[in-house]
Amino acid sequence: MTPALKSIILASIVLCALAGCSIKSAVPEFEYPEAKNTKTWPKLVSTAQLEQTDAARIDDAIKQIEDLEAQTP
Repeated sequence: MTPALKSIILASIVLCALAGCSIKSAVPEFEYPEAKNTKTWPKLVSTAQLEQTDAARIDDAIKQIEDLEAQTP
């Protein structure tokens, strides 16, 4: 890594840090949301089940569009 590249990377890091500080001081009354430590994860399913669900959703969407088109004069 060349010295010029190192200088550019270091300058970028410093500028990002300064930008973060100025954003925080620009709106001091802003309250950041509390982090939630959730331990529940969605159930993992196989790719075949995902494809089947997606196909059913697509079929439902097509049916809804056809119904709307049939209702439109």
